[in-house]
Amino acid sequence: MDAPLADALVVAMLVLVATLSQGSIGFGFAMVFTPLATLAIGPRDAVATSIVVGTVVSVALYGESQPRAPLRSVAPMAAAGILATPLGLLLLTRSDESLLRVLVGGGVLLGAAVNLWTRSHHHAPRDDRPRLQVAAGVVAGILRGATSMGGPPAVLYQHWVGGGAARIRSRMFAFFLLYGTPGVPLAALAGVITPRVLGLSAAGLITVALGMFAAHWVRPRLPEPWFSPLSMLLLAATSAVAVAAAMPALLSG
Repeated sequence: MDAPLADALVVAMLVLVATLSQGSIGFGFAMVFTPLATLAIGPRDAVATSIVVGTVVSVALYGESQPRAPLRSVAPMAAAGILATPLGLLLLTRSDESLLRVLVGGGVLLGAAVNLWTRSHHHAPRDDRPRLQVAAGVVAGILRGATSMGGPPAVLYQHWVGGGAARIRSRMFAFFLLYGTPGVPLAALAGVITPRVLGLSAAGLITVALGMFAAHWVRPRLPEPWFSPLSMLLLAATSAVAVAAAMPALLSG
């Protein structure tokens, strides 16, 4: 596999941190991994590696989490996301690297804005709205295909539905399982999963188990009042990195 040792080590370390984030707060794998990995291995390989490894993480987290949200509760959003993913992959394959850096930065900034909005909106759980689920899924699918960061629209919807950290987290695990898994064959058909990406993904998978173990320990010890602030801190930090990477393209454009 064409994956230099230095790149493989960077990917393995980033996957460890990203898996811990996803397992602890219910989202964040791509938001942690992709902006930082973009600086080391380039945006296309970062997005493709995130899609491959993130899917494995999503399957594993849903399998080990308790309680599990019913898959049908997020099925409309997941189906819309799957159908919209090819549009994002088209952007990924047709755009130059500068534009992709801007898209990555914009995706993470959206995530930060989502979490800032949700911090002040605590309420009793609402009933699901299929139309809102579909709208969130379409935006999530486009963002996932183009930047691997499809989480923010789903986070926004799940926080709107509400029900507390455990419920939001379990529904996010279910969503990422359903809509993330088909992303791998779609990315393969788009030609973005290269031998180099497979090598980098293999390196990342080595640290998934360690990240899962750490997340399993952290999750029940994470106080409910810390859930949103920690999420915001994560998104703000990754946003800063993504914007810094995108600034040269923005200034030259």
